[in-house]
Amino acid sequence: MFATMVITTISYDEVDKWDMYALTMPVTRQEMVVSKYLVMIIVNSLGGMFALIVGFIGAVIMRQTFFTEIAAMIGFIYIITYNLGSTMIPLIYKFETEKARLMLMFCALIPTALIFYIAQMDISLPGIDNAWVYVGLLIGLTVVGLIISINASLKIYQKKEF
Repeated sequence: MFATMVITTISYDEVDKWDMYALTMPVTRQEMVVSKYLVMIIVNSLGGMFALIVGFIGAVIMRQTFFTEIAAMIGFIYIITYNLGSTMIPLIYKFETEKARLMLMFCALIPTALIFYIAQMDISLPGIDNAWVYVGLLIGLTVVGLIISINASLKIYQKKEF
Protein backbone atom coordinates (compact mmCIF):
# COMPACT_ATOMS: atom_id res chain seq x y z
CA MET A 1 0.00 0.00 0.00
CA PHE A 2 2.78 2.43 0.88
CA ALA A 3 4.60 1.69 -2.38
CA THR A 4 1.70 2.93 -4.48
CA MET A 5 1.41 6.28 -2.70
CA VAL A 6 3.85 7.96 -5.10
CA ILE A 7 1.82 6.73 -8.06
CA THR A 8 -1.29 8.16 -6.41
CA THR A 9 0.34 11.55 -5.81
CA ILE A 10 1.45 11.80 -9.43
CA SER A 11 -2.05 10.80 -10.54
CA TYR A 12 -3.60 13.58 -8.46
CA ASP A 13 -1.01 16.00 -9.85
CA GLU A 14 -2.08 15.08 -13.39
CA VAL A 15 -5.78 15.49 -12.65
CA ASP A 16 -5.29 18.86 -10.98
CA LYS A 17 -2.74 20.09 -13.56
CA TRP A 18 -0.32 20.70 -10.68
CA ASP A 19 2.87 20.58 -12.75
CA MET A 20 1.75 23.42 -14.98
CA TYR A 21 1.01 25.57 -11.92
CA ALA A 22 4.10 24.54 -9.93
CA LEU A 23 6.47 25.34 -12.78
CA THR A 24 5.31 28.98 -12.69
CA MET A 25 6.85 29.19 -9.22
CA PRO A 26 10.57 29.23 -8.46
CA VAL A 27 10.78 25.43 -8.72
CA THR A 28 12.92 23.70 -11.31
CA ARG A 29 11.89 20.63 -13.26
CA GLN A 30 14.70 18.73 -11.58
CA GLU A 31 13.27 19.58 -8.15
CA MET A 32 9.82 18.42 -9.28
CA VAL A 33 11.18 15.02 -10.30
CA VAL A 34 13.49 14.56 -7.31
CA SER A 35 10.61 15.45 -4.97
CA LYS A 36 8.68 12.39 -6.17
CA TYR A 37 11.65 10.15 -5.45
CA LEU A 38 11.99 11.71 -1.99
CA VAL A 39 8.31 11.03 -1.36
CA MET A 40 8.89 7.43 -2.45
CA ILE A 41 11.86 7.06 -0.06
CA ILE A 42 10.00 8.63 2.88
CA VAL A 43 6.78 6.68 2.38
CA ASN A 44 8.57 3.36 1.78
CA SER A 45 10.68 3.93 4.90
CA LEU A 46 7.58 4.68 6.98
CA GLY A 47 5.92 1.55 5.61
CA GLY A 48 9.00 -0.54 6.40
CA MET A 49 9.19 0.80 9.96
CA PHE A 50 5.46 0.21 10.46
CA ALA A 51 5.81 -3.37 9.23
CA LEU A 52 8.79 -3.99 11.54
CA ILE A 53 6.87 -2.65 14.54
CA VAL A 54 3.82 -4.78 13.75
CA GLY A 55 6.06 -7.83 13.16
CA PHE A 56 7.85 -7.30 16.45
CA ILE A 57 4.59 -6.88 18.36
CA GLY A 58 3.20 -9.98 16.67
CA ALA A 59 6.30 -11.99 17.60
CA VAL A 60 6.03 -10.85 21.23
CA ILE A 61 2.30 -11.60 21.44
CA MET A 62 2.76 -15.05 19.92
CA ARG A 63 5.86 -15.65 22.08
CA GLN A 64 7.87 -16.54 19.01
CA THR A 65 11.50 -15.82 18.18
CA PHE A 66 11.18 -15.64 14.40
CA PHE A 67 11.64 -11.86 14.29
CA THR A 68 14.77 -12.28 12.15
CA GLU A 69 12.77 -14.01 9.45
CA ILE A 70 10.12 -11.30 9.59
CA ALA A 71 12.79 -8.59 9.35
CA ALA A 72 14.40 -10.34 6.36
CA MET A 73 11.05 -10.66 4.61
CA ILE A 74 10.21 -6.99 5.27
CA GLY A 75 13.66 -5.98 4.01
CA PHE A 76 13.13 -7.92 0.80
CA ILE A 77 9.71 -6.33 0.27
CA TYR A 78 11.26 -2.93 1.05
CA ILE A 79 13.76 -3.43 -1.79
CA ILE A 80 10.97 -4.57 -4.12
CA THR A 81 9.04 -1.35 -3.41
CA TYR A 82 12.05 0.68 -4.54
CA ASN A 83 12.28 -1.35 -7.71
CA LEU A 84 8.56 -0.86 -8.30
CA GLY A 85 8.84 2.90 -7.84
CA SER A 86 11.99 3.10 -9.95
CA THR A 87 10.16 1.37 -12.76
CA MET A 88 6.88 3.21 -12.45
CA ILE A 89 7.93 6.86 -12.10
CA PRO A 90 9.63 7.13 -15.51
CA LEU A 91 6.76 5.21 -17.12
CA ILE A 92 4.25 7.61 -15.57
CA TYR A 93 6.17 10.65 -16.77
CA LYS A 94 6.37 9.17 -20.26
CA PHE A 95 2.89 7.64 -20.72
CA GLU A 96 0.78 9.18 -17.92
CA THR A 97 -0.68 7.33 -14.98
CA GLU A 98 -3.42 5.17 -16.51
CA LYS A 99 -1.27 3.69 -19.26
CA ALA A 100 1.61 3.23 -16.83
CA ARG A 101 -0.61 1.23 -14.47
CA LEU A 102 -1.29 -1.23 -17.27
CA MET A 103 2.45 -1.46 -17.89
CA LEU A 104 2.92 -2.14 -14.17
CA MET A 105 0.97 -5.35 -14.55
CA PHE A 106 3.40 -6.48 -17.23
CA CYS A 107 6.36 -5.38 -15.10
CA ALA A 108 5.06 -7.62 -12.32
CA LEU A 109 4.00 -10.43 -14.63
CA ILE A 110 7.37 -10.92 -16.33
CA PRO A 111 9.46 -11.64 -13.17
CA THR A 112 6.64 -13.78 -11.77
CA ALA A 113 6.49 -15.84 -14.96
CA LEU A 114 10.29 -16.14 -14.98
CA ILE A 115 10.37 -17.41 -11.38
CA PHE A 116 7.54 -19.85 -12.14
CA TYR A 117 9.40 -21.08 -15.24
CA ILE A 118 12.64 -21.58 -13.29
CA ALA A 119 10.75 -23.49 -10.59
CA GLN A 120 9.19 -25.78 -13.23
CA MET A 121 12.60 -26.57 -14.74
CA ASP A 122 14.03 -27.71 -11.37
CA ILE A 123 16.90 -25.25 -11.58
CA SER A 124 18.51 -24.95 -8.18
CA LEU A 125 18.14 -21.52 -6.65
CA PRO A 126 20.89 -19.87 -4.58
CA GLY A 127 21.42 -21.35 -1.16
CA ILE A 128 21.22 -19.59 2.16
CA ASP A 129 24.91 -20.24 2.91
CA ASN A 130 26.00 -17.17 0.95
CA ALA A 131 22.88 -15.06 1.38
CA TRP A 132 24.78 -11.87 2.21
CA VAL A 133 26.36 -11.91 -1.24
CA TYR A 134 22.90 -11.96 -2.80
CA VAL A 135 21.60 -9.30 -0.42
CA GLY A 136 24.51 -7.02 -1.30
CA LEU A 137 24.00 -7.68 -5.00
CA LEU A 138 20.27 -6.97 -4.71
CA ILE A 139 20.84 -3.72 -2.83
CA GLY A 140 23.52 -2.66 -5.31
CA LEU A 141 21.28 -3.37 -8.29
CA THR A 142 18.45 -1.47 -6.59
CA VAL A 143 20.65 1.60 -6.06
CA VAL A 144 21.89 1.47 -9.67
CA GLY A 145 18.29 1.07 -10.87
CA LEU A 146 17.23 4.05 -8.78
CA ILE A 147 19.97 6.23 -10.25
CA ILE A 148 19.08 5.16 -13.79
CA SER A 149 15.40 5.79 -13.05
CA ILE A 150 16.04 9.30 -11.73
CA ASN A 151 18.12 10.18 -14.78
CA ALA A 152 15.49 8.76 -17.15
CA SER A 153 12.71 10.64 -15.35
CA LEU A 154 14.70 13.88 -15.52
CA LYS A 155 15.23 13.51 -19.27
CA ILE A 156 11.57 12.71 -19.90
CA TYR A 157 10.32 15.54 -17.67
CA GLN A 158 12.68 18.10 -19.23
CA LYS A 159 11.10 17.47 -22.65
CA LYS A 160 7.53 17.35 -21.37
CA GLU A 161 5.19 20.21 -22.22
CA PHE A 162 2.30 21.24 -19.98
